[in-house]
Amino acid sequence: MVRVEPTEGVAETFGARTAGGLPCLAALGSAEVTSAVGFVPVLTQARRGVFVVGGTEPASGSPTGETWLLPFGTNQWVRRGKSCVPHTVLAATFTFATDSLVVLDETASQPKSTRIQSAHFVGPLQTIALGPRGFTHAERSLFMNRECVIHINNLKPQDVLLMLELDAHRDEPWTFARMAGTLLISQGEIANAVRRSTKAGLFNAELGRPIRAALYEFLVHGLRYVFPAERGPRTRGVPTAGSAPPLSEVLTAAEVPMVWPWPEGTVRGDGLEPLYKTAPRVALADPVMYRRLALIDALRVGSARERHLAADLLKKEMAS
Repeated sequence: MVRVEPTEGVAETFGARTAGGLPCLAALGSAEVTSAVGFVPVLTQARRGVFVVGGTEPASGSPTGETWLLPFGTNQWVRRGKSCVPHTVLAATFTFATDSLVVLDETASQPKSTRIQSAHFVGPLQTIALGPRGFTHAERSLFMNRECVIHINNLKPQDVLLMLELDAHRDEPWTFARMAGTLLISQGEIANAVRRSTKAGLFNAELGRPIRAALYEFLVHGLRYVFPAERGPRTRGVPTAGSAPPLSEVLTAAEVPMVWPWPEGTVRGDGLEPLYKTAPRVALADPVMYRRLALIDALRVGSARERHLAADLLKKEMAS
């Protein structure tokens, strides 16, 4: 057994056990792994694993210059990004938008990027080059506490609504005017939504369509953190989340349904504010959008089982 000793608080984060009175991460069957302290851990649900970036050797204090990945469900550490050597790592995070592990290295002399190929992770390891001190507010904002909030802190709910609409009808030509009429949003706001979504890595401006894989990852892993659900009082409205298809077709009906507040609604239930104010009208006019909007509400507000089912159903919806 090779032991990698994390810094304070990391053991609780990853559920590490105590060995010999010290918190540790166990790496079984991986003879190349060396002990390290002061490394930066990155837990990513999107790629289902834990990265350990940088750190120093306990005896010499020298930087390890290594990045390792421990995939969930295994006990085998895998060396990653050998051509990109971390030195003094200030922070690291994983961004699903570009499928990248992003490392903030204080003493990096040159930006480095390398393709990492493995069964568990495919994507670049990016190092932001800095001088010996400090970094800008823009660079600082890249490193946030939650995965999937990377690069998307400027998104607005209507941007997600637009991406859902364009993905739902991705083979149909569209214009700003048409989208404005469909989503009941101004053409100027449609243009802004496209710009923000492109910057977030959710939209391919050259092809004029959403990047489906990135959009799916964001909806499943990031949406409920960026746009958390807001519950309201019991009201009349339109069923959503587990009370609407397709989840209602596989779940036992709740005693009190969940609804978007809507004056013309025919169902009374617990209120849930829609992702965007025009979403109920859009859903009532388009069954495909209704299913997708209901599923993302389940991802925002549902139980663990409901979120798991919603993620599977959304993948099928987006693949059809």
